Amino acid sequence: MKKIIFFLGILFFHSYICLAQTNGSRNGDKVEKVKIAFFTRQLNLTASESKEFWPVYNSYFLKIKKAWHSNIGNRPAFDEKASALKDKYRDDFVRILHSHERAENVFKAEKSYRKMLKEELKNRKQVPAEKGKK
Repeated sequence: MKKIIFFLGILFFHSYICLAQTNGSRNGDKVEKVKIAFFTRQLNLTASESKEFWPVYNSYFLKIKKAWHSNIGNRPAFDEKASALKDKYRDDFVRILHSHERAENVFKAEKSYRKMLKEELKNRKQVPAEKGKK
């Protein structure tokens, strides 16, 4: 059940952020830079690990997103594909990061990143509301 919530959260939150952007690719670039900095810090990526990690992670994320879109309304099918993708990419992350623990930290960092972004969006929504009350 946690896997289901995890993957749905990733997809929903990432889509929400993309739709919430008002300045086009400039904001998208900023969000991507924050994401890279966050993961690099959380995973303690070296320059060589980072060079290998990002193409693999981006591929993983795009495949999860594609699985979500192709299985809208069919949650069991999505869960099965998402679980298989996570297992496959976990092996890739172990190869790049040289440890099972660090590979698991990829998924923990992803969850922390989503939580951080969610809090940031919540704070940004509260600030304009507070200005309107004054």
